[in-house]
Parts: sequence; C-alpha cells; structure tokens
Amino acid sequence: MLQRRGRRRPRREALARAARWIRAYRTLGGPPPEDGDEGLTVAQLVERFQRHAEAYYGGPDAGQSQHFEAVGKYLAELYGDVRATEFGPLALRALRDRMVESGRWCRGGVNRNVQSVRRMFKWAASRELLPVAVLQALATVEGLARGRTTAREGLRVRPVPPDHVEKLLPHLSRQVGAMVVLQRLTGMRPGEVAILRPP
Repeated sequence: MLQRRGRRRPRREALARAARWIRAYRTLGGPPPEDGDEGLTVAQLVERFQRHAEAYYGGPDAGQSQHFEAVGKYLAELYGDVRATEFGPLALRALRDRMVESGRWCRGGVNRNVQSVRRMFKWAASRELLPVAVLQALATVEGLARGRTTAREGLRVRPVPPDHVEKLLPHLSRQVGAMVVLQRLTGMRPGEVAILRPP
C-alpha cells in the first residue's frame, strides 16, 4: 500500500504542475515563474501585457491597445534586456526624459505614456510576476508639471465652429449625419455614439 502511494505522488505532482501551467497560460500569457527563476525581462513583460491588452481592449477601445503597443515598443527598445524587477524609478525617469527629448509627445502625452508603463507593471504585479514593491517604487515618479519641464505643451482642442458642421452635414451619409447631430445635442464622444444599439 505504501508503494502505491509512492507511485501516485509523482502523478499527482505532475497533474498539479500541469494545472499550474494551464492556469498561467490562461491568465499570464506564458509559463509561471519557477523557483530560482531570475524573472521576466522588460521585453517579456511588454510582450505578455500586449497579448492581454489585445484581448481585453477590443472594438471601440482598440485604440487603447495600439497606444499600449506603441509605448511598449519604445520601452522594450530602451530597456528590453533589463530584468523587470530591476526597472526602478531612475530607469522610468530616464525613459521619460528620452520621450521629452524625442519631441514626439507633448507634456501631457509623456505623462500618459509614463502612466501606461506603470499600468503594465501593475498588471504584472497583480499576477505575481513581479513583487509589488517594484510597482510601489515606480509610483514615486511624479508627472511633468506645466512650466517645469522642457516638454512642449499640447495644442488645446477647440470645438468645431457650428457653421462648419452645418456645411458638412449635406455631404455625409444619413447614418453618419445623424451621429454628428446626436453628438452636438448630447456631447457624446464618437466611440460612445458608434456603440449605440437599438433596445
């Protein structure tokens, strides 16, 4: 009887290990971290988060996934080989400075990108791919303040003059024209109008 138990134990351990891997692939997009594993690199973290973002943000939110993809690509280019546990506040500040120097983003865009990097690390911490302390350290990096950075300010988006909209309406299809009128009356966003369905 003792021999039978001895034979069953390796099988139970193998089944438990297989179940752990299946759960990890479903929730983490990759194998679970092993004991003694040095952990994910930043590039691996970005890759796993992007798979999550593509599945989670769909339809009208597809632009959100594309935003994460662009920020993740920039992050991986600069810090891809670094262990995610070693990516700290100084690295995030250096990444932020590179974004400012590139001139691709205004101050608000850089702040949004930094927040997106933190969201990637938050996602990883919530799945126990990283210690929570890594995320807590990144949270200490403050946003760029107006007038205290060399980052350019973004242009303020102003509403389209009503007479421009009136001139455009006859050239739109009936459906798109109705969507424009509904936006003017309610202040809805284009994505909010696009997902409306009859009851």
